[in-house]
Amino acid sequence: MAAAVAASAAASTAASTPVFVYGTLMADEVLHALLDRVPASAPARLPNFTRHSIKGRQYPAIIPKADDSVLGKLLFNLSPPEMDLFDAFEDVEYVRHLVSVQGLAAGREAQREEETKAFVYVWGNVEDPDLHGSWDYEVWRCKWLASYVTMCQEFAQEWSEGGSWSGIEHRETLQAKGPSS
Repeated sequence: MAAAVAASAAASTAASTPVFVYGTLMADEVLHALLDRVPASAPARLPNFTRHSIKGRQYPAIIPKADDSVLGKLLFNLSPPEMDLFDAFEDVEYVRHLVSVQGLAAGREAQREEETKAFVYVWGNVEDPDLHGSWDYEVWRCKWLASYVTMCQEFAQEWSEGGSWSGIEHRETLQAKGPSS
């Protein structure tokens, strides 16, 4: 009984903890394809991390870096099954961490609001030689959004049917197809 209560409390904490997103998951279209809804969100900044492009991939990675920060957004009220889906989607390449994130006033990038705890998916290999340069959200939207949304719909369908096709396999399939026309 105590184990069930502890598991329930852990699931409740995970569900009430926001998730900081900084790449493809900032797109409402991607969130809708994966979750069949767009969670409430707010702009935020993650201090002491940096965002990079990954050679041969269309999505970014973040790794720790003092005196740098990453702009993104906080997603609120994700259910335990939605967190499980995110874990599967991010797969083994990313590790979920609990971090302190700075909320930002809407429309005012530089104005810091409250600090809050949030989950974030951090690239697992900080020494990865394929990490390079910066990643541009707007360039990604123009070049990859449509095909990425299709890939996310396929992933979500497979996930809902209890499939085991990983997020990595879906992203590699997308990379092989190339960008949207």
